[in-house]
Amino acid sequence: MSVYSLPTTLTVAGKEYKIRSDYRVVLDCVLAMRDPNVEHKDKLLIVLCNIYEDAYRIMKTDDPFIKKADEVVSLFDDIEQAIKQAMWFIAGGKTEAPKKQRRMMDWEQDFPLIVAPINQIAGTEIRALPYWHWWSFLAAYMNIGESTFLNVVEIRRKLAAGKKLEKWERDFYNNNRSLITIQTKLSESDEKALADIFSG
Repeated sequence: MSVYSLPTTLTVAGKEYKIRSDYRVVLDCVLAMRDPNVEHKDKLLIVLCNIYEDAYRIMKTDDPFIKKADEVVSLFDDIEQAIKQAMWFIAGGKTEAPKKQRRMMDWEQDFPLIVAPINQIAGTEIRALPYWHWWSFLAAYMNIGESTFLNVVEIRRKLAAGKKLEKWERDFYNNNRSLITIQTKLSESDEKALADIFSG
């Protein structure tokens, strides 16, 4: 695979599979991967079914879920490689594992802040496009310059590191706490536990 190309297929065990490479598809995968209510094996199935066209078509049928899941798994001669290739694509072609660090952004919460600078870089409203390749989206994201999004991320970094905020940052934080604080999704069991605490 050339670094100059935008992949629309992935090779698994020597066989090429068409993929769904639009940025919205990948963001759906990322959101599913972060959902505490979805089991790990189901997250991997969601990734396979969203990324690989053949798997996506199977999941759109009216067959029972178990049958569909078995059909998706049987599509690939090497299911682990299929997952690894999908993750490689989602990571923008990077193979090295990212360093473990505190999360400073959330794709779902921050998307309204991310989309404006990406639109500026792309020179168009990307949400109006019927298709935009995930790697083009990532390239634009990596080039976001001075923006509300970068200010929010910088304030989050300083707060996480216990650093003092400048006056304008303190004012911004006090007026926009819901933008700065990454909303943590709770699992169903945690929500139930909280409901039990507050109902008694």
